[in-house]
Amino acid sequence: MPIIAESEWGKWHDIWDDFDKLLQARAGLRVLVFEFHEGSTPADWHFVLSKRAREFQPSSTDDAWLFACWNVDGFQFRFGLLD
Repeated sequence: MPIIAESEWGKWHDIWDDFDKLLQARAGLRVLVFEFHEGSTPADWHFVLSKRAREFQPSSTDDAWLFACWNVDGFQFRFGLLD
């Protein structure tokens, strides 16, 4: 598939469920759209999600991800390859 996406406006455990679906999918670009939670920073969620993706056994360094996080200032985006 060229692209696959999931979105979740919920607590972290709900976001993890959708993120895990993306981990198992094979696509040129994987997109996760989610809500920012108080007590965490964009650097926190980007680090945690990227780390979890790298640790997933079938992941490869050319997997492309787009994280779109909604907060009070609007969307914050992080794009990258797993390197």
